[in-house]
Amino acid sequence: MDAEDGQESSPQPVVETRQLWWCVYDKMQNPDYSNMLLLIKMEEYLEELMFERRQKYITKSAYEKIVSLIRWLVIGLAELRSNFPLSTALSTD
Repeated sequence: MDAEDGQESSPQPVVETRQLWWCVYDKMQNPDYSNMLLLIKMEEYLEELMFERRQKYITKSAYEKIVSLIRWLVIGLAELRSNFPLSTALSTD
């Protein structure tokens, strides 16, 4: 119920966490997608929701926030790697 007008708000669409995890897992079985950091992070986060938090459903807006957060994390890691290549970090000069 909305506190302001006393009317029920329309329910948000929900996604079953297990079903979403299966879609990500299934996509990662394809060799073209198996090393995508975005999918790996999404799989890890969904596993945390399912097993540690015992959360069966997430709203569409929560899903969109998760994807946005993971994208920013992946972009940050990519920028970090481009600024500090592993070969430079391991050089003994």
